[in-house]
Amino acid sequence: MGTDYHDTSHPCMCGKGQIVVTQSSPDHPWVRANQVSYSATIECEACQLEYEVQSGYRAYPHLVLRAEKAAHLAAIENRKNEEDRIAATPEAAELRKDIAAYVDKGTSMAAKHRALQHLRLTHETIAKYRKRPYSGAEAAAKATGRELARISRMLVLDGENRKKFQIIATNLEQLEAEEERTQPRSIEIEARSKS
Repeated sequence: MGTDYHDTSHPCMCGKGQIVVTQSSPDHPWVRANQVSYSATIECEACQLEYEVQSGYRAYPHLVLRAEKAAHLAAIENRKNEEDRIAATPEAAELRKDIAAYVDKGTSMAAKHRALQHLRLTHETIAKYRKRPYSGAEAAAKATGRELARISRMLVLDGENRKKFQIIATNLEQLEAEEERTQPRSIEIEARSKS
């Protein structure tokens, strides 16, 4: 069996060109919605400079402003850099020791698994954990800066470490809020059949 392609054209934002959306699906009569995919191109030089096609997995494409996309990518990069910085701090090393002690104080695999689940450092079932058990230190070593900031609010830390992590977690929350705030607005493409 082959693939069926269907093009639709839409007026671009300035009206001088067009946006061509190509829908592809398997060429058989029992096509499911999850088998349909889309791609798009902007056929207007002016609009290509200002807009970008944004596609999600199997989602109908839409436009975003390039400036908004760049601001959002910069916010993501800032947040990731802060997470990396957090993970490398001396406070993070101390927190990793606290996490290891919290998990490893469990006397059984089930107790350790519950502690890991409580800290959201594992999402696997107890049966899977029993096949490949790992210590609290191993789980803590893999924890990202974001996870450490979240866990710091869950565990009882000593006074100085608690204050430092409260500041770290607050800074990270502000960067996450900035990332959310700079999310590019979606500009829908209006359908019009290609002639």
